[in-house]
Amino acid sequence: TDLGYPCARPRYFECARRIRPVAPGPLLPPTSRQHQLCGFLHDDDDVTLRVPDKVLAKRAAWCFDVVAADSTDVACFTSSYGRFVRGTGSVVALESTQADLDRLGLGRGDDPATRTFANVDRWPALRYLSPREIAGLLGFPPAWTFPPGLSRRAAWSALGNSLHVPTAAAVLGRALEYDDDDDDAG
Repeated sequence: TDLGYPCARPRYFECARRIRPVAPGPLLPPTSRQHQLCGFLHDDDDVTLRVPDKVLAKRAAWCFDVVAADSTDVACFTSSYGRFVRGTGSVVALESTQADLDRLGLGRGDDPATRTFANVDRWPALRYLSPREIAGLLGFPPAWTFPPGLSRRAAWSALGNSLHVPTAAAVLGRALEYDDDDDDAG
């Protein structure tokens, strides 16, 4: 994204105020620094995050958005992440680089309809991102936690379709900024 986070979902934000319109322009300055996904990964050893072979054997498995730890772009995560395959968020290929995925035909430029995961041994191990990792991609602070006892599926659902926290803060900040002229308008 323009802010350097690998979690991309194009959005347009429009701010309005009662007193005076908000001046057009970027909310945050764009950055040329792109964060890699590996900076947000913490749970590689959690075998419960592995995509089960029975899911990979399904006909819909071709549409997994497969990324590597060195990727700078991941798909948007929806509330159906972990339940459905198509369009719900990226999965990580363990011990693979984006170049490895490109060679295997799993890259973003490859036609996903030609993929088949039927021969599971041919592919790198795939895993879901943990709720904590997705929260990090969405800009939640590291100290932020989920309520105790919340299931992984409920946490994924709660994060689904969320806004990137620093972006949302910038939008609200722009809408609420105080101008000296605001006092004279009312």
